[in-house]
Amino acid sequence: MHRITAPSKTISATLIYHKTHSTAMKQNPRLEALKGWIQEQHIDDKAIRKYTREFQQNKPFPHLLLKNFLQPKQLQFLRNAFEKQEFETKESDLFYLQQTKDLRNSTTFVFSSFYTMLNSSYLQKWLQEITGMQKLKSTVDLAGQNFPKHGYLLPHDDYLDHRKIAYILYLGSTLTAKEGGTLEFFSADKENNPLKIVKTYPPQENSFMFFSVS
Repeated sequence: MHRITAPSKTISATLIYHKTHSTAMKQNPRLEALKGWIQEQHIDDKAIRKYTREFQQNKPFPHLLLKNFLQPKQLQFLRNAFEKQEFETKESDLFYLQQTKDLRNSTTFVFSSFYTMLNSSYLQKWLQEITGMQKLKSTVDLAGQNFPKHGYLLPHDDYLDHRKIAYILYLGSTLTAKEGGTLEFFSADKENNPLKIVKTYPPQENSFMFFSVS
């Protein structure tokens, strides 16, 4: 179970499922495919082995936070593109937030390029190796969310049929716990009711959080 307090700005979605010039070493196809968007220290083999251990060891359920995730120029491109998007206020007993339309089929180049990377077999394989999940479907939901002052997302489990992994990419500025926007992970009882906060993560600019959904 997890919740988010306000304010924060993210890309929030669900995952179900450019070039080196060295000729002295055999090129890594995944590195070549992903490094245009993702910083290289996150996608080499050594990092994957480290992340695999950390993902499984983190409590109260498997999750991982990666800092300085996107290439700086791509982070700025995304941020600029989202500033031009319309955000619709959505409110219920569970949440109060602002959200864009579904961006999976956006004709804006930066969103289309980002979605292609997210939906690629290379990123899918990267996630499979870290999480230990097999046969992930290459289906990605993509939208932007903004949590205004007094916004919230109460404890929930993110469960949907066929959903295996959820992620949050933070585009906004780094905030302290007192400033809000903290992601909180809860332990739960057998009926999946939240018990207590086990881990907290204040928003950090250009950080990528992903966690298993069950």
